[in-house]
Amino acid sequence: MAEKKEYITSENTYEKINHIKNPKTEHHPQPTILIVEDHQAIRTSLREWLQTAFPGAIIWEAASAEKAIHLVAASAPDIVLMDIGLPEVDGIEAIRVIKEQSPWIIAIVLTVYDDELHTAAANEAGADHFLSKRKIHSNLLPLMRNLVSNSQVLEKRR
Repeated sequence: MAEKKEYITSENTYEKINHIKNPKTEHHPQPTILIVEDHQAIRTSLREWLQTAFPGAIIWEAASAEKAIHLVAASAPDIVLMDIGLPEVDGIEAIRVIKEQSPWIIAIVLTVYDDELHTAAANEAGADHFLSKRKIHSNLLPLMRNLVSNSQVLEKRR
């Protein structure tokens, strides 16, 4: 029997989140992933791409840092893919809050701001990896496959 995939978009997150199974107490052979990106087309493209690469994964989406922080508290994903340039609260501050709440979550920054200043700020906030969006097609899947195959993702769970 195929594993049921669940998707939560930034719209109506609070209504939909009540039916999510708690990954803190359930085993998922594939990672649970939260995509935090303010551009809908990029979120959709990433979700579809990751869905193909990790067919059993549970993938959630958030369009803002605030919604991502609430979603992390409720769903505890294994991996958070975080854009830096978000409206209101930026992705670096969101990573700081997420890592304070859930330090085992792997935070991967995906951004066009791939300079030393942003890299240092993301590392200081607790980001585990920093990837340029310009190289996302060549770097993201190998990184995630490495994390999952080495059990680094699932071992971080409490």
